Amino acid sequence: MRVRNDGSYVTELVNPTEAWSPRSAADAILDLELGQYSYYVQWPDRTTQVTTAEDSGGVYLRTDTDSTPHNDLLDLPH
Repeated sequence: MRVRNDGSYVTELVNPTEAWSPRSAADAILDLELGQYSYYVQWPDRTTQVTTAEDSGGVYLRTDTDSTPHNDLLDLPH
């Protein structure tokens, strides 16, 4: 999976091998909140689920590989 981001937030999920791709962050957040779909990232040593979180800017997409506040989705290639 690749992401497109503005430096602070993921704006789009991209996986060229999937029919749903690309998926805007807004649509992916709605998918997750409604429980309709799940999104996952395959890292070299594990798979993590994409979740939502909220801050002063609103709800955003994130994943966590190491129990830190850093949003690891931002580390994926653009």
